[in-house]
Amino acid sequence: MSDRENKEALICRRLLHMVSELHRMGYEQARIAPGVAPSGLFWRLSVTAASNTTPDNGALMTDFDRGANYSSGAGAEFFGWKDAENDSPAELAIKFIERFPDIAKEANGRDPEYVRWYRKMLEMTEPDGLMYAYADWPRSEDQLDIFYGSKRVEIPLPPPFRAERKA
Repeated sequence: MSDRENKEALICRRLLHMVSELHRMGYEQARIAPGVAPSGLFWRLSVTAASNTTPDNGALMTDFDRGANYSSGAGAEFFGWKDAENDSPAELAIKFIERFPDIAKEANGRDPEYVRWYRKMLEMTEPDGLMYAYADWPRSEDQLDIFYGSKRVEIPLPPPFRAERKA
């Protein structure tokens, strides 16, 4: 991995850690839908509520417009924010709640199974892994693949959301 790719990966992982902060703050139903742009050059991350994920793959959205969408092509201008370049994951989480109140409201609630999966996924991909669930090429159907990262690991799919978890 080049220095440029490593720097990009670490910037992007701040968003992954932001979602961990959202979970810590009670927004356990905040989920990621990571992917790769059709060009293959950019990593994408959507943050959405669990209710907006597919029943067979908890890392895919049913409605793209109900997610907060980011591309690594934007660098540290997360979600188009021009005031977050140096923010910590916790600071990003606060901005996320303020700037995406509908997603935050829908993601507020317990989902301990997903939170456990998410923590494990972050550990497995440390320090620089970026995973993906969709791309314009054949990919694994039963796990998330790695886009960037110094380690090649098998990441199981996240647990599907079951509406009865909403609390």
